[in-house]
Amino acid sequence: NVAWCTEAFASTVLRQPDQVIGQPLVDLLASTDRRTLSASLSTALSNAIVGISNPQRIEISARGEDGSRQTLGVSLSLTNAWPTKGSAVVIVQDITPEIRARRERQRSTLDLMKMSTCDALTGLPNRDKLKSFLGSSLRRAERESVPFAVMICEVTGVGAIRDGHGHAVADEVIVAASSRLSARLRPEDVVARLSA
Repeated sequence: NVAWCTEAFASTVLRQPDQVIGQPLVDLLASTDRRTLSASLSTALSNAIVGISNPQRIEISARGEDGSRQTLGVSLSLTNAWPTKGSAVVIVQDITPEIRARRERQRSTLDLMKMSTCDALTGLPNRDKLKSFLGSSLRRAERESVPFAVMICEVTGVGAIRDGHGHAVADEVIVAASSRLSARLRPEDVVARLSA
Protein backbone atom coordinates (compact mmCIF):
# COMPACT_ATOMS: atom_id res chain seq x y z
CA ASN A 1 0.00 0.00 0.00
CA VAL A 2 1.11 3.56 -0.67
CA ALA A 3 2.49 5.22 2.47
CA TRP A 4 3.28 8.63 0.94
CA CYS A 5 3.09 10.24 -2.48
CA THR A 6 3.71 13.53 -4.23
CA GLU A 7 0.97 15.56 -5.89
CA ALA A 8 2.63 14.74 -9.22
CA PHE A 9 2.22 11.00 -8.58
CA ALA A 10 -1.42 11.48 -7.61
CA SER A 11 -1.93 13.53 -10.76
CA THR A 12 -0.26 10.83 -12.87
CA VAL A 13 -2.75 8.26 -11.59
CA LEU A 14 -5.54 10.82 -12.04
CA ARG A 15 -6.43 11.17 -8.35
CA GLN A 16 -5.96 13.50 -5.42
CA PRO A 17 -3.17 12.73 -2.88
CA ASP A 18 -5.65 11.85 -0.12
CA GLN A 19 -7.21 9.24 -2.46
CA VAL A 20 -3.82 7.57 -2.93
CA ILE A 21 -2.49 7.08 0.61
CA GLY A 22 -3.21 3.58 1.94
CA GLN A 23 -4.30 2.22 -1.45
CA PRO A 24 -2.67 -0.79 -3.14
CA LEU A 25 -0.38 0.35 -5.94
CA VAL A 26 -1.98 -2.12 -8.36
CA ASP A 27 -5.41 -0.53 -7.81
CA LEU A 28 -4.06 2.97 -8.35
CA LEU A 29 -2.39 2.11 -11.62
CA ALA A 30 -5.66 0.61 -12.94
CA SER A 31 -3.81 -1.60 -15.38
CA THR A 32 -5.77 -3.29 -18.10
CA ASP A 33 -4.37 -6.58 -16.80
CA ARG A 34 -4.02 -6.52 -13.01
CA ARG A 35 -2.56 -10.03 -12.80
CA THR A 36 0.23 -9.15 -15.22
CA LEU A 37 0.91 -5.94 -13.33
CA SER A 38 0.93 -7.72 -9.96
CA ALA A 39 3.29 -10.37 -11.33
CA SER A 40 5.60 -7.71 -12.83
CA LEU A 41 5.72 -5.76 -9.57
CA SER A 42 6.31 -8.95 -7.56
CA THR A 43 9.14 -9.97 -9.89
CA ALA A 44 10.66 -6.50 -9.71
CA LEU A 45 10.46 -6.56 -5.91
CA SER A 46 11.92 -10.09 -5.72
CA ASN A 47 14.78 -9.16 -8.05
CA ALA A 48 15.51 -6.08 -5.98
CA ILE A 49 15.49 -8.15 -2.76
CA VAL A 50 18.01 -10.68 -4.08
CA GLY A 51 20.09 -7.91 -5.60
CA ILE A 52 19.65 -8.79 -9.29
CA SER A 53 18.92 -5.18 -10.10
CA ASN A 54 17.90 -2.16 -8.14
CA PRO A 55 15.95 -0.26 -9.37
CA GLN A 56 13.64 -2.43 -11.43
CA ARG A 57 11.80 -0.73 -14.30
CA ILE A 58 8.67 -1.89 -16.09
CA GLU A 59 6.26 -0.30 -18.55
CA ILE A 60 2.55 -0.79 -18.09
CA SER A 61 -0.59 0.21 -19.91
CA ALA A 62 -2.98 1.94 -17.54
CA ARG A 63 -6.43 3.46 -17.63
CA GLY A 64 -7.42 6.40 -15.45
CA GLU A 65 -10.78 6.74 -13.70
CA ASP A 66 -11.89 8.99 -16.56
CA GLY A 67 -11.19 6.18 -19.05
CA SER A 68 -8.09 7.79 -20.57
CA ARG A 69 -5.29 5.40 -21.51
CA GLN A 70 -1.66 6.01 -20.80
CA THR A 71 1.64 4.19 -20.65
CA LEU A 72 3.43 4.45 -17.33
CA GLY A 73 7.07 3.80 -16.58
CA VAL A 74 7.31 2.28 -13.11
CA SER A 75 10.69 2.17 -11.33
CA LEU A 76 10.86 0.24 -8.07
CA SER A 77 13.78 0.41 -5.63
CA LEU A 78 14.19 -1.13 -2.21
CA THR A 79 15.25 1.15 0.58
CA ASN A 80 16.44 0.55 4.12
CA ALA A 81 15.45 4.06 5.08
CA TRP A 82 12.09 5.81 5.45
CA PRO A 83 9.34 4.83 6.03
CA THR A 84 10.45 1.37 7.19
CA LYS A 85 13.32 -0.98 6.45
CA GLY A 86 12.53 -3.03 3.36
CA SER A 87 10.14 -0.44 1.95
CA ALA A 88 10.00 0.13 -1.77
CA VAL A 89 10.30 3.49 -3.43
CA VAL A 90 8.18 3.53 -6.55
CA ILE A 91 8.55 6.23 -9.17
CA VAL A 92 5.80 6.39 -11.75
CA GLN A 93 6.07 8.52 -14.87
CA ASP A 94 3.57 9.04 -17.67
CA ILE A 95 5.69 8.01 -20.65
CA THR A 96 2.82 8.04 -23.15
CA PRO A 97 4.40 10.80 -25.28
CA GLU A 98 7.73 8.92 -25.44
CA ILE A 99 5.96 5.68 -26.39
CA ARG A 100 3.98 7.45 -29.10
CA ALA A 101 7.18 9.01 -30.44
CA ARG A 102 8.93 5.60 -30.40
CA ARG A 103 6.03 4.00 -32.29
CA GLU A 104 6.04 6.86 -34.81
CA ARG A 105 9.79 6.39 -35.37
CA GLN A 106 9.22 2.65 -35.88
CA ARG A 107 6.40 3.36 -38.35
CA SER A 108 8.57 5.87 -40.19
CA THR A 109 11.43 3.38 -40.38
CA LEU A 110 9.11 0.70 -41.75
CA ASP A 111 7.68 3.19 -44.26
CA LEU A 112 11.18 4.12 -45.44
CA MET A 113 12.14 0.46 -45.74
CA LYS A 114 9.00 -0.21 -47.76
CA MET A 115 9.62 2.83 -49.97
CA SER A 116 13.13 1.59 -50.72
CA THR A 117 12.01 -1.92 -51.65
CA CYS A 118 8.51 -1.47 -53.15
CA ASP A 119 7.12 0.09 -56.28
CA ALA A 120 5.19 3.24 -55.35
CA LEU A 121 2.36 2.61 -57.83
CA THR A 122 1.59 -1.07 -57.26
CA GLY A 123 3.10 -1.78 -53.85
CA LEU A 124 4.90 -4.77 -55.41
CA PRO A 125 8.56 -5.45 -54.69
CA ASN A 126 10.78 -3.25 -56.89
CA ARG A 127 13.82 -4.15 -58.97
CA ASP A 128 16.22 -4.05 -55.98
CA LYS A 129 13.99 -6.29 -53.86
CA LEU A 130 13.63 -8.71 -56.78
CA LYS A 131 17.42 -8.88 -57.18
CA SER A 132 17.72 -9.74 -53.50
CA PHE A 133 15.00 -12.38 -53.76
CA LEU A 134 16.57 -13.92 -56.88
CA GLY A 135 19.96 -14.04 -55.18
CA SER A 136 18.61 -15.89 -52.15
CA SER A 137 16.54 -18.19 -54.40
CA LEU A 138 19.61 -19.10 -56.47
CA ARG A 139 21.63 -19.86 -53.33
CA ARG A 140 18.79 -22.00 -51.96
CA ALA A 141 18.41 -23.82 -55.30
CA GLU A 142 22.12 -24.67 -55.31
CA ARG A 143 22.22 -25.63 -51.64
CA GLU A 144 19.04 -27.76 -51.56
CA SER A 145 18.73 -28.74 -55.22
CA VAL A 146 15.36 -27.02 -55.34
CA PRO A 147 14.28 -25.76 -58.75
CA PHE A 148 12.68 -22.37 -59.26
CA ALA A 149 11.40 -20.48 -62.26
CA VAL A 150 11.35 -16.87 -63.40
CA MET A 151 8.66 -15.51 -65.67
CA ILE A 152 8.75 -12.02 -67.16
CA CYS A 153 5.52 -10.44 -68.39
CA GLU A 154 5.13 -7.18 -70.20
CA VAL A 155 1.89 -5.26 -70.15
CA THR A 156 1.81 -4.02 -73.72
CA GLY A 157 -0.14 -1.05 -74.95
CA VAL A 158 0.35 1.02 -71.81
CA GLY A 159 1.98 3.81 -73.82
CA ALA A 160 -1.00 3.98 -76.18
CA ILE A 161 -3.39 4.01 -73.21
CA ARG A 162 -1.37 6.81 -71.60
CA ASP A 163 -1.39 8.83 -74.83
CA GLY A 164 -5.09 8.34 -75.45
CA HIS A 165 -6.53 8.40 -71.94
CA GLY A 166 -3.91 9.93 -69.66
CA HIS A 167 -1.48 8.78 -66.98
CA ALA A 168 -4.16 7.97 -64.39
CA VAL A 169 -5.89 5.43 -66.65
CA ALA A 170 -2.56 3.86 -67.68
CA ASP A 171 -1.65 3.56 -63.98
CA GLU A 172 -4.98 1.84 -63.30
CA VAL A 173 -4.18 -0.73 -65.99
CA ILE A 174 -0.77 -1.44 -64.44
CA VAL A 175 -2.28 -1.76 -60.96
CA ALA A 176 -5.06 -4.07 -62.24
CA ALA A 177 -2.53 -6.29 -64.06
CA SER A 178 -0.30 -6.55 -60.98
CA SER A 179 -3.31 -7.35 -58.76
CA ARG A 180 -4.48 -10.10 -61.09
CA LEU A 181 -1.02 -11.67 -61.24
CA SER A 182 -0.61 -11.50 -57.46
CA ALA A 183 -4.04 -13.04 -56.85
CA ARG A 184 -3.20 -16.13 -58.90
CA LEU A 185 0.10 -17.06 -57.30
CA ARG A 186 0.99 -19.14 -54.27
CA PRO A 187 2.04 -17.32 -51.07
CA GLU A 188 5.69 -18.30 -51.61
CA ASP A 189 5.73 -16.83 -55.15
CA VAL A 190 6.85 -13.28 -55.84
CA VAL A 191 5.49 -10.72 -58.30
CA ALA A 192 7.68 -7.66 -58.79
CA ARG A 193 7.50 -4.59 -60.99
CA LEU A 194 10.54 -3.72 -63.03
CA SER A 195 9.55 -0.18 -63.92
CA ALA A 196 11.67 1.76 -66.35
